[in-house]
Amino acid sequence: LKDAHIVIWTTTPWTLPANRAIAYGETIDYVVVQSGDKKYVVAQALLESFLKAANIENHTVTATIPGAKLAGTICAHPLRGQGYEFDVPLLAGDFVTTDTGTGFVHIAPSHGDDDFRLGKAHNIDVPDW
Repeated sequence: LKDAHIVIWTTTPWTLPANRAIAYGETIDYVVVQSGDKKYVVAQALLESFLKAANIENHTVTATIPGAKLAGTICAHPLRGQGYEFDVPLLAGDFVTTDTGTGFVHIAPSHGDDDFRLGKAHNIDVPDW
């Protein structure tokens, strides 16, 4: 996963500054996709819709990873380099599905019930703004 981008889609982009974790599904299979010099991680079941939405034509799947193996992975905040210089852990979330999106959910504990509960369960800081 080194240098790979965990792809998250959100309908609430204004909550990105409050991001403190990324949820994944323990029983979901994920793939690492190489396209040019970029690596992306998405749920295997959502790969085709991701490739289409991202307009990626040339790619190679370089690995398949069971969700449970993502435990302990640490990412950079999506706004790193803009004052958000802290780590963002991947956490198992029982609410993560492969219905739409990428199989990952950005977690902003101060902006949603699932986010708050998952954050509290893992002692994640809850911004008060």
